[in-house]
Amino acid sequence: MDKLNDILNNPQFRRCLKIISNHEKNRIFCKHGTPHLESVANIALKLNKLEGLNIDPEIIYAAAYLHDIGRSDTKSGVPHAHASVKLAKPILEQADFSEDEITLIIKAIRHHSEQESASAEGLVRILYLADVKSRNCSICKAKAKCKNHLS
Repeated sequence: MDKLNDILNNPQFRRCLKIISNHEKNRIFCKHGTPHLESVANIALKLNKLEGLNIDPEIIYAAAYLHDIGRSDTKSGVPHAHASVKLAKPILEQADFSEDEITLIIKAIRHHSEQESASAEGLVRILYLADVKSRNCSICKAKAKCKNHLS
């Protein structure tokens, strides 16, 4: 898990998490900090096993930990999935992921918030499903005000 450690220790990744945390300090809806990223990773790992996909866990962790870093870009108006792609690519390169691995991870990040991804294959599908399943809508106090809640 050396590549994951490289991501977690990457200064740009850490800056993004800090910005997101500060931005969401008073947010009543789901937050996108480390607990969310860990939850997405754990659910995606389980889906990987259940669906017999045999995707390298390090690739799953990378996608899970980087899928929301674009939320740190609050000024450009770019959808967070697209901003996440832009921020994730150099972090993945610095962590020594291969071009094929980066392409796979970036594709999953780019599509992680699109409902059509539920019927996709591989990493795109499990990242989308894990992100959705990580929400605790049934116990959320802000459910009535949320446009993304799950029934």
